[in-house]
Amino acid sequence: MNIAELSVRRPVTILIMTALFVGLAAFMVPDLAVDLYPSISPPFITVSTTYTGAGPLEVEEGVTRLLEKQLSNISGLQNMTSTSSEGSSRISLEFDYSTDLDEATSDVRDALERVNRSLPDDAGSPSIFKFDFSSMSIMTLIIQGNESSDKLKTIAEDQVQPLLERLEGVSSADVRGGDTKIIKVDVSQSRLEAYNLSLNQVSSALSSRNIQSGAGTVTRDGMDFTLRVDEKYRTLEEIRRTVIATPNADQTSGSVNRSRVVRLEDIAEVYEGNKDVTSLVYVNGSPSISIRIQNESGSNTVQVADRVVESLEDIAEVYEGNKDVTSLVYVNGSPSISI
Repeated sequence: MNIAELSVRRPVTILIMTALFVGLAAFMVPDLAVDLYPSISPPFITVSTTYTGAGPLEVEEGVTRLLEKQLSNISGLQNMTSTSSEGSSRISLEFDYSTDLDEATSDVRDALERVNRSLPDDAGSPSIFKFDFSSMSIMTLIIQGNESSDKLKTIAEDQVQPLLERLEGVSSADVRGGDTKIIKVDVSQSRLEAYNLSLNQVSSALSSRNIQSGAGTVTRDGMDFTLRVDEKYRTLEEIRRTVIATPNADQTSGSVNRSRVVRLEDIAEVYEGNKDVTSLVYVNGSPSISIRIQNESGSNTVQVADRVVESLEDIAEVYEGNKDVTSLVYVNGSPSISI
């Protein structure tokens, strides 16, 4: 008996079964994962190594060639290309599509461990990266306005980013662009030589002074008190007044002449500046901040994107009544809400 004959003889049964399947589909389909890209792993592995302060030729001879020689023996390897630039070595490995990438990654890791001790002392440990479609962002938000770029970045990192990352299905919200405020110390070489000091002494003095850590416990009257050392810099003046060196003790009196203590302000200029820019974000010619949204593995991309768009109303409430902030939030290039 075929399906057509069964449908004619048992119409009520077929109707009930069809209704059950339709109801089950209506209940389960909305919860099925919808992803932007297929779940595949291209057979590519990248090995990245840092070599701070080295030129391209030094990186090529001291790092890249050593790694290439070791990696070339890995089974299944079809093609290998490398790039040696200032302070960085990058090697791309291409395998056959039938290769088990997890096993190939393990072979690469073993090969790197064998050659790791032969690398220069200033070179970092090689890092392994596998290209994965699931690590790509699903949407991008753009924040721009009349405020300075560092102010917009502070808004993005301190207020917008936490609101986005707490959403269900959002793995991360990566903020890019803008300026980051830092404290710069411009040391005068002539003053260093005059005081017979070195840059290492300056760096050590600043590091030892700018600390925040635990200092053990103290027991008193049956109670334990936790001690902490909080010597973090809070003002520019504290940094300028940091003691870099003290004079040798007076041979006659055995005391130290405190008036001759060398402070940071004696040998350097300390001021607030911006961190060196490594990326810029512009929208219609205006400096902006981008926030790249990445969803969790296995989550429904469409539902996550909808939650992000709906959350923009909460972001707008943060700035409601604040006339100093006139930023715009864009979703994939289209204005969605004004804050």
